[in-house]
Amino acid sequence: MVTRSKLYTQLELLESELREQLVPQLKLAVNGDNDSVFCVEKFNKHKEWKGRFNEKTEYLVGLGAQILALKKKLGESSENSIAEQICMYCRRWNDNVHTDHKYAQIIAKEFLDAIEASIYT
Repeated sequence: MVTRSKLYTQLELLESELREQLVPQLKLAVNGDNDSVFCVEKFNKHKEWKGRFNEKTEYLVGLGAQILALKKKLGESSENSIAEQICMYCRRWNDNVHTDHKYAQIIAKEFLDAIEASIYT
């Protein structure tokens, strides 16, 4: 049986990896070099983006799912976690009528600023 301390160690490693890999993707988006940063197949409902998705974000959303599962197993809240927020931002981008370059930049900056201000855990 895996001890709780091992699960917490695994959780910390996954959260660190998510943050380390997400921040550069958001910075690219803020600079206008990653318009599809929030485009993942799971949340995509726009015809013009059908079959297109950001592979890196797909990986990061999967990583986030692992984190959320571990948090649940440990009885930890996922509220305001980066793992929860990446899904929220992907949904938000896809819920917008215009999934354009400018909107991706705006919400990428918002997400990045919140991460850098340590609003999310």
